[in-house]
Amino acid sequence: MHELSIAESIITAVVQEMEEQSLSSVSVIGVRIGAVSGVLPDALLFSYEVAIGGTALSDTKLEIEKVPAEGKCRHCEAHVRLGDCSFLCPKCGSGAVDLRSGHELEVAYIEAERSCEGESDDEVES
Repeated sequence: MHELSIAESIITAVVQEMEEQSLSSVSVIGVRIGAVSGVLPDALLFSYEVAIGGTALSDTKLEIEKVPAEGKCRHCEAHVRLGDCSFLCPKCGSGAVDLRSGHELEVAYIEAERSCEGESDDEVES
């Protein structure tokens, strides 16, 4: 299950960001996962819950945004949303579709508190 190694990579990246940005705590980590990225969102959530035990992120929530597969057909020039199993243009049936989104796997944001006194919750873009 490669989702466990992805969860561990997310944890490592966020803990590093906490150190670099002087964040005292993180409450939410937002992740974008493309429909054709090969990552199963439910498996990633499960793996994340297992992996955060005993870390600085043990009380955090992982939020997942699913990004649909979209592309542009080279034949009819249509901008189309693709199905999970088909990369054929739904307009003309051509297989000449350039994928524009759906392969993402990224930490999109972190909701956290800074270590400095007097500062409130911040959203840190990654």
